[in-house]
Amino acid sequence: MDISGSQVPLQQIKAGSFRTKKEWVYLGLIALISLLFWVGGGYFTYVSVKGFSKPEAAKKECFLKDPESGELFIIEESQLLFGEKCLDEKTLKAEEMELARQNIVDMSKDEKNKQLADSFAGIGIVIAILLFSFFSHLLAMAYIRMNGVKVGPDQLPNLWNAIKAQSGRLGIKTLPDTFIINGQGMINAFATKLVRRKLLVLYSDLVEALMDDGDQKQLESVIAHELGHHALGHTRLIQWLLFPGEMFPLLSSAWSREREYSADRVMMVLSDSALPCERALVKLAAGRQVGNAVNIQRFVDQAREERGFFTWLTEIVATHPHLPKRIIAIRKMVKPQGSGIQQILS
Repeated sequence: MDISGSQVPLQQIKAGSFRTKKEWVYLGLIALISLLFWVGGGYFTYVSVKGFSKPEAAKKECFLKDPESGELFIIEESQLLFGEKCLDEKTLKAEEMELARQNIVDMSKDEKNKQLADSFAGIGIVIAILLFSFFSHLLAMAYIRMNGVKVGPDQLPNLWNAIKAQSGRLGIKTLPDTFIINGQGMINAFATKLVRRKLLVLYSDLVEALMDDGDQKQLESVIAHELGHHALGHTRLIQWLLFPGEMFPLLSSAWSREREYSADRVMMVLSDSALPCERALVKLAAGRQVGNAVNIQRFVDQAREERGFFTWLTEIVATHPHLPKRIIAIRKMVKPQGSGIQQILS
């Protein structure tokens, strides 16, 4: 849906300027690995196909006879065993030599066919994995679209207007289709894409946890985070081409965590206030009732107090940073001067 006709003029921001430097580094590494994979795979296939059609270079024929069967065969001179010598062609029959030549040609063709089949099998496996992942994604999104509540101007209009305003500030011309689904106790939200259509999915438990007496600022903060993923290009279809680079678990996880930090930075700018962002992140950890009573500073202090090898290990394999660290990161991003966010620090 086109949102170009917004009634309230809002200052647009460029989401890319809030991308973390580490995200650029990890993106570059994953893109390089993926490029090498696709170029290497393409070159290997090209060489295999070209080698299949290219005739074998002429070699000096070395004829030997099987001592048991008396059958004539051809080998390379480098394969001769100690004491073996190539037979004198003058002592051999023309029919025997022709049959031996035909056998070596047939064996060469069989070997080339096997190499070519292996090449196409490898490519087929990669394509099959990508197609399976893509169609599984389409099925999951189809379920959400049919069973979730679609937010619109006449369906939860307050939420719709907030999404519309934030999308306008990010320069997102086509408003994402937003659905609320039963969270079954999970407090979560995510942004994704259905071919060309942007999607924003909110779990009902998240919506309920972040709504305080009609105040939806905390919920708007999470929505801003998810819209940030769209604006930063994290949901583009080209991401599927980076699949080879994402096969490296630690690198893939590190990149994912930096994307979360980047989206948090966009969330801070759109929210123009740290408190609803921090409280929303706390509620992701503790839920609504407990989250309202949590001392945010004490929660942040956990990042320094609960250090250790295993806490470090759980983070480097995770796709999301530890929640206290996310709060620390958004606090470092701003310099308070009075009320609101006055200055974005580099």
